[in-house]
Amino acid sequence: MIIFQNGCDKTYNYIINRMLKLEIMNEYMEEQIEEIVPKFLVREQFQKCKQTFEDLFNWSKDNVPHYLDAFHEYILYYFLEYLDFIKTEDDIIEEDTINYFFDKKSHELIDHAAKEELKEIDSAEMLFSTKKEELEFLKSKYYNFHEYSDNLFRDLDFLTIDKIYNLYYEGNSRLINQLRINLDHHFELLPLDIQAKYKTAHITLSNEVFALVCYISDKLKNGSLNKLFHTNENMSQQQIQIIIDNLMTAYYSGWELEIFWKSKIIGPIIRFEIWKRFHENKKILFEIVRPSEIKLDKEFEKTLNDKAIKYQNAFFALLCINEEDYNLAQKFIDDFIWVRHENYVMQSYLNVEVYDARKRETASKLD
Repeated sequence: MIIFQNGCDKTYNYIINRMLKLEIMNEYMEEQIEEIVPKFLVREQFQKCKQTFEDLFNWSKDNVPHYLDAFHEYILYYFLEYLDFIKTEDDIIEEDTINYFFDKKSHELIDHAAKEELKEIDSAEMLFSTKKEELEFLKSKYYNFHEYSDNLFRDLDFLTIDKIYNLYYEGNSRLINQLRINLDHHFELLPLDIQAKYKTAHITLSNEVFALVCYISDKLKNGSLNKLFHTNENMSQQQIQIIIDNLMTAYYSGWELEIFWKSKIIGPIIRFEIWKRFHENKKILFEIVRPSEIKLDKEFEKTLNDKAIKYQNAFFALLCINEEDYNLAQKFIDDFIWVRHENYVMQSYLNVEVYDARKRETASKLD
């Protein structure tokens, strides 16, 4: 099942699966792809386009949750636009089209979804004077292909990836940062010659550093990296600095990237400033600290915010070597990083990672 932003997943999945079955999954599939998908993508990545249509068809009929990446969003968007163009006249879908695409189960699912949506609408928020009229209006959006893009996609950034990349290439990244657009999320939509320039599939330095942060976390969790932090009873900042420095050297040298950094110890904090060649004025901050060696409170959160403002981006890691570290880190995350509202919880914009380097019990050998 594909997860959409509006919550009406079961209904839309059934309808989209039926549309794909009728229009794409047949002997004319390749011709249809050439007609629907933009030419540059068909020319360079035809097999990927074909596989993506197959994914959408299969995902929309299984019971496993699937979240769409930019490539799948892009293909689904153009498929829906194609249906809107060929099946709709003056924004009105004809009766023959409804009978073709929507079977008995479609109508039942639409009726149920609209009634559930109506229950959530206060009478003061209704667009029509009667519930019957309101219900018919809610049902109508499922029959109008023109409304699908607004209802299914959180945003349409993937349609402007060429303009967004050009802004980045020209050095105008301020707007990209303000809009919180992740270029790497759209990487597979770029022409192949541009993709080839980025060996790690990361366009921005922020995403290169974020990948490093995640890499260290994964090695601590699933590898044996945590053992390096238990070579003696009391690890010093200098020892931790050497471990991370060597890890970064190994990680980045493997990709042959022109990435540089310098590290220094400031009290209990180990600071890494990272930049690309010729861009030393656009540094990324990466700091590591043990929770037991600093006071994790509101003032510490404010300090992190103040530091983040001075850099292109900033990442902070709480290195937990023992239970005390881990408990303090979790309390800080719960108190200051997770922002609680009445009906939901969301993460603040600070990039804080908990590095769990505690000793782990090894599995006993079988006799």
